[in-house]
Amino acid sequence: MRMETECKRLETTTCYTFTSCPIKTIDLKNLIKKVIIKCEECGLNVVATVCDQGSANVAAIRSLSDVRNFRQTART
Repeated sequence: MRMETECKRLETTTCYTFTSCPIKTIDLKNLIKKVIIKCEECGLNVVATVCDQGSANVAAIRSLSDVRNFRQTART
């Protein structure tokens, strides 16, 4: 994720996960939402995410981008 503070732009790996099988799209979507919320609670502004083009990742990013007001739905 690319994040910003008032003083500095950061590009850093924020989260790694390991699973014994492919992750479901809904689980990945919820994980992305939780990470973004936690970053924002720390005062970071997430300005970009990176997708490795795996099918679950693409579907999760599309699902998140379909949400018109992410901040309103992120807490649900």
